[in-house]
Amino acid sequence: FSPPNFRISLGERLYLIKAVRLVVPTDGRPEQSAEWSVFVGNTGFRSDGLCTTIPDARGDNLWPCNPAQGNWLSVWGNVNQLKVLPEEFGIRICEIEAYADLQNNNRLEDITDQFNLNNGLPTPLVPDGGPQPIDIYGLQPNR
Repeated sequence: FSPPNFRISLGERLYLIKAVRLVVPTDGRPEQSAEWSVFVGNTGFRSDGLCTTIPDARGDNLWPCNPAQGNWLSVWGNVNQLKVLPEEFGIRICEIEAYADLQNNNRLEDITDQFNLNNGLPTPLVPDGGPQPIDIYGLQPNR
């Protein structure tokens, strides 16, 4: 059984990730969005630093995380939750946004306020604001 995951390469530059926004469908099985783990580091695997754990990822949520530096972000489903589901039922994610802190601010209130969607668009990951290519890995069936 291979734990379902999404692994995203943020390119060659290292970022200090302080928050992750996930948009997850609410119409699936509860097991598909239960007990997720988010990691940030240089490999894209669970050996990277734990950013946050998410008891129920359904909906549009911003998850502050333990500040972690890296160029990979990965989201992993819980094996014990998912192994009871049929193979075609893996984790489901519509959107992932990783927020880097370029000012090295550690106050939780400042981090979440900075990324409040009601305040407009967040600061781009790169200072020049140009688009950056990303690679997404780990899209596989729940086996």
